[in-house]
Amino acid sequence: MLREEDLKKIARLKPGERLPWSLSHGEYFTYQVFQALLGVIDSFDQLERALFYLGSKGKSQTKKPPRYTDWTWLEYHVAYFVIIYSAIFDRALILTNEVFQLGNPPKNCKPEIIKSNTSISKEVLDALEGIERCSLKLREERNVLLHRGHSIDIAKMLNSELLDKLKLFYSVKGLSSDYAGPPFLAIAMKMERRNVKATFEKYAKDAESATRTLLDALKPIYERKKG
Repeated sequence: MLREEDLKKIARLKPGERLPWSLSHGEYFTYQVFQALLGVIDSFDQLERALFYLGSKGKSQTKKPPRYTDWTWLEYHVAYFVIIYSAIFDRALILTNEVFQLGNPPKNCKPEIIKSNTSISKEVLDALEGIERCSLKLREERNVLLHRGHSIDIAKMLNSELLDKLKLFYSVKGLSSDYAGPPFLAIAMKMERRNVKATFEKYAKDAESATRTLLDALKPIYERKKG
């Protein structure tokens, strides 16, 4: 049986690094599940970091990217959040695959493959569908970003006319360092950052709740299989 200190050592392994000891069948099962679970936990750690930066203003730097503004800072971290958020369902499928010992490599852990397996209990299926519903909320934004190569329309996401105007002001500001913009620009941006963060915090909480439901459903299966 893998001990807590063993799991901590596993968590510190670098990608591709081999285990320093051999494992029994039961220990290898625990190891595979633990690795998949770390992936799920990592998703929420990254969401938390994205939320932190969404609520803050970009720090002053000596060297900045081309046309860097408070808007590009916001846009970057919104995109980061959307990508990580969309990956939670993928990682939940991989975890389910490991707990049920379905034998699919991670790249084959597709919804239709995992959900159609007759080994999957109804409780787990329901929990997976809950996470999938969460991921669908930002699926369009993910597709715009990854498949079409366009920036996410944050103003449309939040149904905010003010964000739409701010984007225009900051676009001009990015082209000319001499352009200060209207006097309300910084205050309005700070207010809208708070609104964006609050909206994305709700997305994160919904996904966390759905994921906890999945973990509760998977726990008895894991306990039974590990012996």
